[in-house]
Amino acid sequence: MGPTQITEASVSTAAGTAKVDAPRILLICPKFFSYPARMMAAFGQLGYATVWWDDRPSHNTAFKAALRYFSRLTSQLSTPHFLSKITAEPVNSFEHVVVVKGEALSRAAVLAMRARFPRARFSLYLWDAVKNARSGGRIAPLFDAVSTFDPRDSSRGGWEYRPLFPSISETHAEPAGDYQYDWSFVGTIHSDRAAVLSRLERAVGPAHPGYVFGYFPSPLLYALKFMFSDYVRRSPSGRFSLVPLPIEDVERIVRSSRASVDIEHVRQTGLTTRCFDALFAGRKLISTNRLLLDSRLYHSSRVCVVDRTAPAVPESFFAEPFLSLDIETRYAYSALSWARHVLGLPHPIAFESY
Repeated sequence: MGPTQITEASVSTAAGTAKVDAPRILLICPKFFSYPARMMAAFGQLGYATVWWDDRPSHNTAFKAALRYFSRLTSQLSTPHFLSKITAEPVNSFEHVVVVKGEALSRAAVLAMRARFPRARFSLYLWDAVKNARSGGRIAPLFDAVSTFDPRDSSRGGWEYRPLFPSISETHAEPAGDYQYDWSFVGTIHSDRAAVLSRLERAVGPAHPGYVFGYFPSPLLYALKFMFSDYVRRSPSGRFSLVPLPIEDVERIVRSSRASVDIEHVRQTGLTTRCFDALFAGRKLISTNRLLLDSRLYHSSRVCVVDRTAPAVPESFFAEPFLSLDIETRYAYSALSWARHVLGLPHPIAFESY
């Protein structure tokens, strides 16, 4: 499991086939789009067999609301669920325990895992801001290594900063000759995203046709947004849904668009997966996140950072040819690089920063 030579093919996260006696990883991660599968595929490339547990015992609306507003109590009530899963595994059956977000994990559940798997390296990765998911901050001291996608939380918590990776295929793609859309947005509707999309749509105008698919994780959130947002209320049928778009459709829309739109949560500073999905697919990115300006992803031909209160996209941005990401940058933001980071493994190529 030492360093391997990085090539264009190995930057992709095609699943590796683990040996029968391969070392095992316990991955506790939300069932969020294709992320658990992509993480397991990357671990497989490194020679590991992975057991995946959802980090939530339930996905009904009431449970998710309780996690958001009464996270400490809800995680404590979830402890018996995790204890039953922990005791079902043999002692010392994992070399690594990787927890992503861990929203419903209590300190008691983590301590029980540490007692059951004392030889394992415990890693916590936070892909949400602590302000949105406070449970991560509570359990963080119990881990051997903690990383976050949010540079502000990294500075405040003394944790390592590690960006996410694409949710779609990482295979290299050249810009297309013809596009169905000049811009597109596919994502969850929260905070001020609907308002920003409305401003952006007015700013670019009808000369630049766009596509919007907004996902609402609960009927209640959709009803509230419908009541208070003219943009949602007046949007055509099919633009918003209570069912997320299949990953195959997300990839199709990204590749049919000249540019993807990224709007980070108002309480986050980290880069969303939308940034990587677009740029890895050879598509431009329109984003409200100023962190991109200082990242190795930035080039004026591929990234346009806009003000969320008054977005404006110059005509030259759509016209300028896209400068593809170099191989080192593609590796730095790949699922394979992420997997090496959370497992504490060396990188086969050196890169100074994200």
